Amino acid sequence: LTRDALQIYADLLQDPSDEATLSLPALTVHYTDYAANQRSPAATASRETDLAYWQHRLQRLTDLSLPTDFPRPSEPSFKGGALHAPLSEQLIQAMRSVGVQYGVTPFMVLLAAFQALLHRYTAAEDICVGTPVANRVRAEFAGTLGCFVNTVVLRAAPTAFKPFAAFLHEIRDVVVDAFEHQEVPF
Repeated sequence: LTRDALQIYADLLQDPSDEATLSLPALTVHYTDYAANQRSPAATASRETDLAYWQHRLQRLTDLSLPTDFPRPSEPSFKGGALHAPLSEQLIQAMRSVGVQYGVTPFMVLLAAFQALLHRYTAAEDICVGTPVANRVRAEFAGTLGCFVNTVVLRAAPTAFKPFAAFLHEIRDVVVDAFEHQEVPF
């Protein structure tokens, strides 16, 4: 999409009065092709393997009991808020440095820190975090418009006695495995 927008911008810079000069290539695949591919026998077999992975991975989930300031209301109100807390440049650089040192991405460092924080607040040793994924694993669909987004569950086992470096390696494996099986729709 960004590539197409840049191409349109470049074409309009050359001649802003002539929209006929736009030189976008024709799409080779469409979202309907993606949907049809999802129902193909090969995709169905692959999805069965992925589904078995998730069924095994998500067995015996437990609730995460977070401490709260106030008791939960009897009727949900869906009122909430947002807290914006930008990270300092120094913290971002430290996070990147840790990532490079342990061979993980900044996302993995943040996920490990978040799950360690949840462990500290709850003492739970089985923590699941959902995260959205682009779900564009096949190259031919990279430029296709459409909603491919899916959610995967990242389940890890932080403990007070596990060194953070070991937990980072565990998180790396959890994330890689989850992304490899991201095509099962949640």
